[in-house]
Amino acid sequence: NGPSKPSLGLGGSISGAVGRYEVG
Repeated sequence: NGPSKPSLGLGGSISGAVGRYEVG
């Protein structure tokens, strides 16, 4: 959980609402 950043490997959870990878 937290800020959603368009990066891979940080969180790995794809937030469909935002369309970015959520860090957490």
